[in-house]
Order: sequence, then structure tokens, then C-alpha cells
Amino acid sequence: MKARIFNLAVLFAVVCFLFSSCAPLIIGGALGAAGGYVISKDTTQGVIERSYDSAWEGSINVLKEMGAADFEYIPGGKFRAYVKDAKVNVKVEQMSEKSIRLTVSARKGLLPRLKLAEEVFVKVVERTK
Repeated sequence: MKARIFNLAVLFAVVCFLFSSCAPLIIGGALGAAGGYVISKDTTQGVIERSYDSAWEGSINVLKEMGAADFEYIPGGKFRAYVKDAKVNVKVEQMSEKSIRLTVSARKGLLPRLKLAEEVFVKVVERTK
């Protein structure tokens, strides 16, 4: 069973590499209930066991603590804010009754700010337990 899961994970990574501009990394274990998250050029994304409202409010609170300015709410569970001169986009999607998909991307102009996106993602996961 573990070998099959490993093979599927490798296949997923190869397919993602072939269809994207960069190879995503799957990092697991560090986030407990999240089980892992996917990183691409400017985006960190993961499915976590949280309520939609908890993740939404937690995301806003984390960004405010990081000094976010100019919140812009976009229909469909999205919002945008500016942190450290970078545009940070957050999307919260309901996956099931008890889990959501959290997607955080960050860019400063045309340049990706992956470290900032990952920092926001991890803080939201840690603070909304």
C-alpha cells in the first residue's frame, strides 16, 4: 500500500513538472493535519482540516499581523493584500465539511516571492488549529 502511494506521488510530481513552468515540491509532515503542501513558482497550496470561516479569518489576521495594507475582497473566497511591498493573493475553497484548500501566492511586480507565500501559508495553518 505504501509503495502504491509513493508511486502515485512520484507520478503526480512528474506530471506536474511536465505541465508547469517549474517542478512543484511536496513537503509533508511539517504541518501535521495538512499532511503536506505543494509549492510552485509563486504559490503555496494545501488541503487542511479547518472550517472555512476559521481559515478565512485566520488568513486575514495573519496578514494584518504581518502589516498588510489595502485589503481587496474578491467573490469566490479570495482576497488580496499588500505585504512587504508584495501583492499577496489568498484563496480559501471548501473541499469537504471539515477541510479546505488554502492557496497563497505572492509577487512583487513580476517577480515571485515564494518565501513570503510559504510564510503566510504556514502561519495560517499554525494559528488556526
